[in-house]
Amino acid sequence: ILYNCKTSRRNYDKIYIICDIIKETNIPILVMAILGWFLFVNYSLLNFIPSFIVISIGLFLIGFVIDMRPGYGRRETVIGIIVAVVIWFFTQCLFNII
Repeated sequence: ILYNCKTSRRNYDKIYIICDIIKETNIPILVMAILGWFLFVNYSLLNFIPSFIVISIGLFLIGFVIDMRPGYGRRETVIGIIVAVVIWFFTQCLFNII
């Protein structure tokens, strides 16, 4: 139902807006943003690799997303930050419990 965007706009405004968001999101850039922000925020989870290398790789991937044309990559960056912060929050809670 989300990918069927040929419905009438006045009858199904919410479905049409969701379809627009899905169409406008660039999946490879989204993956790079999530991976980059994950590595940048959660570098301590990968303790078998020196932290400066993990942070550098994360910033390198974030740079690809931020270096896009103005107005592009905003959704991907916000989603990447949210995913990284949620993972960081859950790992901090998990490590404090154990």
